[in-house]
Amino acid sequence: PAYTSVRVNTLVTTQDKLVVALNAALVDFNARLQAQGRPTIAAVPHSSLSDVVIVPSAPRVTAPVDATTTKKIIVDRLCGEAVLRGSDIFARGVMCASSALNAGDRVLVYVDLDHSATRGSDAELHVGRKLCADAPPLNGVLSGDMYMQNTPSSVVAHVLSPQPGDTVLDMCAAPGGKTSHLATLMQNRGTLIACDRSRRKVLEMKAFFESVNLSIIVPIKILLDPPCSALGLRPRLVHACNLTELEQYSNMQRNFLWAAVFLLKPGGTLVYSTCTVNPKENEQMVAHALDAYPLELVGQSPVLGEPGLLNQGLSADQAAKVQRFDPASASDTMGFFCAKFVKTKSIRETTSSQNN
Repeated sequence: PAYTSVRVNTLVTTQDKLVVALNAALVDFNARLQAQGRPTIAAVPHSSLSDVVIVPSAPRVTAPVDATTTKKIIVDRLCGEAVLRGSDIFARGVMCASSALNAGDRVLVYVDLDHSATRGSDAELHVGRKLCADAPPLNGVLSGDMYMQNTPSSVVAHVLSPQPGDTVLDMCAAPGGKTSHLATLMQNRGTLIACDRSRRKVLEMKAFFESVNLSIIVPIKILLDPPCSALGLRPRLVHACNLTELEQYSNMQRNFLWAAVFLLKPGGTLVYSTCTVNPKENEQMVAHALDAYPLELVGQSPVLGEPGLLNQGLSADQAAKVQRFDPASASDTMGFFCAKFVKTKSIRETTSSQNN
């Protein structure tokens, strides 16, 4: 995307104050842009979300680059994707580089997508050169005051709309970004249960929550963001996934969905979200939920995405109640999906009536 989205920790600061602090933190980055004769950037409040700030990337450099004389560095895929988000390059991600590199040198960055680079590799074998937007490095900036989170991911907690005093369950909670958002919307009052199958991830979440002073994380509302094929993640330079793996994700999601509906009390709210564009994990999963469980699909607020796809199990009215974010749309977001349900009766009642 041509911008970075950050979420405000409203327990310790405000959107306006964070905009001021972020612009102060961008002074050095803007000084570099000015030295190159390029326009500076400025953080701005999100037009619809009161706890999100948008940091635009600097415009692409259009001046020609001589690939034969400019020094080169080849990095692995993860490092390359991090660079697209504004990260500096560290030794761990370097596959090989031109000799005699010094601090401040201008370099061409190549990404090794097929793991073929070794020391002394010929960078000219790399094809598909692109000019990318220059995102500012924000990792660790204003830690505790903000959290880097894609805009669609920030929408999900608002759709669930937890209130102070609520009891909320966040299934598949790691790394904790959405969980911390739920806690701030609850103003740190109530009960928020965060679950994940990985003990390591749970311990990392606990440390993160403590670092941002969240104390209520120990359901009348459930956020289900299950493991998915992640076909909507950006930036993503390569994604290896086959049909069998896609089937496994949807089967796993059905199991999580059953558990969520079973735990949710009648009248409670369930929000289901994924970071994939695969209809089998999105619209078709919603159709399955409506067919299998006592759930009603309801409208959402705020609405920043587009309606769901038709001919994937949902009627036009139902498709209008879900949100689909398309990376190819004008909003320039990651791929994402969100649906909101209300449980109309207990599963036991439904099973009993079917047996009778």
